[in-house]
Amino acid sequence: MNKLYFLQLLILPLLIIKSAIVIPTFLAVAEPADNNDEMIPKQIVERLLRLNRIDYYRGGRSQLLLGKLPDKLPVEIPQPSNTQILASIQRGESYYEMVLNVPQGSAQVESFYENQLTQKGWKQHRSTSPKQAFATSATQKDDLNFCKSEKGPALRLNLNQPAQDTPTEVSISLDANESNSFCRFLSGGLPFAFAKTPTLKPPANTKVIPKPIGGYSSEMSHSKATLESDELNLEQLNQHYISQMQQAGWTKMADTKNNQTTFSLWTLKDKDNNIWQGMMSIKPIPNKSGQYLSNLIVMQEKF
Repeated sequence: MNKLYFLQLLILPLLIIKSAIVIPTFLAVAEPADNNDEMIPKQIVERLLRLNRIDYYRGGRSQLLLGKLPDKLPVEIPQPSNTQILASIQRGESYYEMVLNVPQGSAQVESFYENQLTQKGWKQHRSTSPKQAFATSATQKDDLNFCKSEKGPALRLNLNQPAQDTPTEVSISLDANESNSFCRFLSGGLPFAFAKTPTLKPPANTKVIPKPIGGYSSEMSHSKATLESDELNLEQLNQHYISQMQQAGWTKMADTKNNQTTFSLWTLKDKDNNIWQGMMSIKPIPNKSGQYLSNLIVMQEKF
């Protein structure tokens, strides 16, 4: 009998070249810990993993490995000292996913992988994924993307440290299939970039639950999230996120508020002299104390 320990396994987003939309999926998986509660049988978890049909596209069946990496990874992936390997998934012969806990801050972990991978011949590239504005923690990092060559392998890392005194959660996806590699697009540059979406970190003791993607393109993004806070009211949350917008380089053009909602207008001129407009709103969710719906729409200004 084992206690259930839930992990989030990040499944490498499918790059849809035509529309350049990346669709991540998450799954809660049981990890054995002590001898108190029941553990979900491994074969059930593997069948659940296959429900999302990733195996169909990858040409193989998923194999779940608890507490270790796959035996024969095609490339060496460095690990910081005292890293805890939580689980791995091997999909077919060339696609791997790994979940680690690292007892260091997210900034330190990011620096470690950038230095180590660069020294081993990997080249870092900007993310090809659309970005959700409302981060789930104050230390959350954007994805790190690396390629060995234009033919791959391709390596993606997602770092998230839930709190300052907790380990950094590292999710790693490795695609060694040369025919499916998106490294040729990264190396040559995508024909467009996603909209200039800021990263907005939450205040202390506030839970952020991102909503499904509202829409992304090279000219527009729509981020939505539920904020849960028993300590901050509407005005305090609004002031926090106004500060976050300003720290990201945006200029507030106007704002209005009442007991039901806050609304602000923003503008940004990026390094390529493109002008962006932003519209942010936060409002209480009816009949749900301490819960608020946040929205941020970013659009490129056209002349």
